[in-house]
Amino acid sequence: MSSNLKDANYNGNSFTGVGGSPFLSDKWASGKVKLADGSNYTDLKLKYNVENNQVFLLTDNNEVKTFQFPVTEFTLSQGANEEKGQERVFRNGFPSIDDANAETYYEVLADGNTKLLKRTFKTIVAERSPSATTPTNVFKTKEKYYVLRDGEMVNTRTVKKSVLTTLSNKAVEIEKYMQLQKINMLDEKALAKIVTYYNSL
Repeated sequence: MSSNLKDANYNGNSFTGVGGSPFLSDKWASGKVKLADGSNYTDLKLKYNVENNQVFLLTDNNEVKTFQFPVTEFTLSQGANEEKGQERVFRNGFPSIDDANAETYYEVLADGNTKLLKRTFKTIVAERSPSATTPTNVFKTKEKYYVLRDGEMVNTRTVKKSVLTTLSNKAVEIEKYMQLQKINMLDEKALAKIVTYYNSL
């Protein structure tokens, strides 16, 4: 595997002049990767920099590296017990939308012919606390949801009207399913459940 690694420009969790962290999580997570050359690696320690869309690896020698070939998919196991923690799948290669391109990673919340994708990104904003005389730059996390259907990316939100509009060709069935499942408030888990059901129709 060492031949597939290269030195990384890694500054830890800090970012000069900016409060907060550019990473999805400051902790190294158990994970695995798929590379563009077809290689697959498991039992890794990974960290995802959301701000610059980069995946880092912590080696057995506690060296931080990146990969020679582009990472096309990676998974992170989260939770107190990482081995039994929920696995989060991230993938790129999707059509461009908004300010994202084919290299941008999305978390795959529902897979199939129609996919539910979540993009987490961080922006730097200036904030001023009540006691401060000057503003401080900090990272702010933002999230967007998309449905990929028939090769097209569509913005969606965790709102019933938005979901029914996005999946309008099966809106009647979905609304009935939501009633049967007593889905009143939409969060990303409920949204993923709806898209999974949509794929079964």
